Amino acid sequence: MHFCGMQWTVPVDWFFTLMIGRRRAEHLRLAKQLHLLRYKGIETTAELIDVTMLEYKTGNSIPLLLWVRMEMPEKSLVYTHAYTLVSRSGMPHRGEKLRIKYLPDDISTVLIVGA
Repeated sequence: MHFCGMQWTVPVDWFFTLMIGRRRAEHLRLAKQLHLLRYKGIETTAELIDVTMLEYKTGNSIPLLLWVRMEMPEKSLVYTHAYTLVSRSGMPHRGEKLRIKYLPDDISTVLIVGA
């Protein structure tokens, strides 16, 4: 008997969201994505145009919605909104130049590596 992992992904995510709440589930998915970015992301620089703190917090992590201008490897500029998690002491500020990591297939989530 063969079970495909993808067949179980949607029901497990749905059940997980139902049990722990939508916001907590979104936070955990974002944390999982950031873990992936840490090891497989491509590093680049970005200028922070605007930052919005999302209304929910979990522990010491604060989810943010960033409006950034990213410098892509082929020297083009991309303006995009991206989600990230930061610690309370690591809040970025408007106008800051950041070093970030992103996945080429999905630039909607970034990991801030440094300023």
